[in-house]
Amino acid sequence: MKPRLNEQRIVDRYAHITATRTRPRTTQGSVRRALLCGDSLRLWLPHGQFTGASGDWRDAAGKGIGDCPWLTGISHRRDAKGRLSAYSWGTSVYTTASNTGISGNAAFTLCAWMTLNDSAGFGAMGWGNSGVALQAAGFYFSGASPMLAFAGGNSAVSPTAMTVGRYTFVCAVKAAGAIAANTQFYYDGLALGSSTGSSSTPNITNGQFRVGQWADYSGDHCNFDCSQVMLFNRTLTAGEVYALHEWFR
Repeated sequence: MKPRLNEQRIVDRYAHITATRTRPRTTQGSVRRALLCGDSLRLWLPHGQFTGASGDWRDAAGKGIGDCPWLTGISHRRDAKGRLSAYSWGTSVYTTASNTGISGNAAFTLCAWMTLNDSAGFGAMGWGNSGVALQAAGFYFSGASPMLAFAGGNSAVSPTAMTVGRYTFVCAVKAAGAIAANTQFYYDGLALGSSTGSSSTPNITNGQFRVGQWADYSGDHCNFDCSQVMLFNRTLTAGEVYALHEWFR
């Protein structure tokens, strides 16, 4: 049976994942503008911000809140050879000046373009108090599998591992409630299967966001490159995740 006109067959770059997605009824441009200019965006860190260069960004201190000057002239996409501009993390850590404003059991969405340089895993980014169970959140890798990790060994694990050396736009959409049951992972705009992991409920501490380690835990560092880190204070829809991926791909 042929898909309806408002649907498309999408075969993910991971050959064993195939899905049918409904196209957003609004234009992708309007969806992106609403996302990137709206107050639900708490953090946006393109590559230029990590290197200290003047770049297009937003953080919880309020830079750009209420207007949207950065949507013209975004330079941190791909270079002339098609490579995504990104920052390579070793043991370096970037810390935002302000807190995220996301705490307790609040819903949120965390997205980033990432590529793994090896499959050793470890901490990539996050915020909160890593010393107390359930009070920190962020991306942590178990081998090549991304986890939305919360302090105390609680996490939602992606059902599909990333491919080492390949850029992937990873989003974790977390609704309020138990961790694994309320976390949906997306790769390159495509929703994956069900997450596995903890049934506990988060109690995140509002804090500064760090990239290059998991929250305030400095005990290990993931060997990865990343760009376009975005944190929203609500759950994004499938259409919104797809629109973000299409803009940056």
